[in-house]
Amino acid sequence: MSKVKTAKSVLITGCSAGGSGSALAEVFQKRGLHVFATARTLSKMSHLKDLPNVTLLELEVTSSQSIAAALDAVNAQTDGKLDYLVNNAGQSMVMPALDTDIEEAKKLFDVNFWGVHAMTQAFAPLVIAAKGTIVNICSISGYVNAPWMSKLTSWSTIAVYYGFLRSLLILWTNIGFYGASKAALMSQSETMRLELAPFQVKVLAVVSGVVDTNIMSHGDNWKLPPGSLYSKVSEAIEARATGADVNPSQKMDAAKFANKVASDILGGASGRTWRGSIASMVWLLTLLPTSLMDKAMLSATKVE
Repeated sequence: MSKVKTAKSVLITGCSAGGSGSALAEVFQKRGLHVFATARTLSKMSHLKDLPNVTLLELEVTSSQSIAAALDAVNAQTDGKLDYLVNNAGQSMVMPALDTDIEEAKKLFDVNFWGVHAMTQAFAPLVIAAKGTIVNICSISGYVNAPWMSKLTSWSTIAVYYGFLRSLLILWTNIGFYGASKAALMSQSETMRLELAPFQVKVLAVVSGVVDTNIMSHGDNWKLPPGSLYSKVSEAIEARATGADVNPSQKMDAAKFANKVASDILGGASGRTWRGSIASMVWLLTLLPTSLMDKAMLSATKVE
């Protein structure tokens, strides 16, 4: 492999076509960085292979061997420096907590939390050498404890109750363990921000709102287990699992999202940034008393 010729470099996980990682890879490449685009399967990044200053790497964030191989490849091309590490790879899960298979939930955390930390541990020396930035893609799901979403959105319900959210907005929230994994990642991001500050490394948590990606594309075979206590509202949960409850016009285009996030990163941001449709609205809602949010969520999601 040849040496990186650009001034700055970035490694992004989860760059399969149709996702925010892919959009981020294209934006960073256009802005003059050398991009290490990674995914579990190289063929899913074929749309990036002919772009200049882009290196495609096969990477499974739950595999220490795969991470080590990627680290060696980046190390060899950058002389031991990496300016930006973007931990974007993740997966979703939509299922009531009582019906969730514990082993499947552990696999979710392996990707969404432990995989991120494994990448951070492995690449930290390169980022420290560059006095760079570690970016973790989090989610509004880590802030709003919505069981699931019916087509009567929590936003319209809250507007009725409190009279200040009049827009027809749909909350892009995955239930239960997905939100828990993203909340854990947010907390760890804040801890790492403080721990890495002495080494002049920034840590940025991107709280992602509604973005037009294919994250819900694997929900076609979704179903509640037999005997579920939530069978009466299975249609509402299934709509959340498949993404059918979201109007495409209410999603932020992935390229627009990527441009905003890239500007945050290259502008030296640290801490938290809220990007994607309704992300800033969720930030406002976190200021509400828990009892008011609970009332709105229970009504909107038909748990009552």
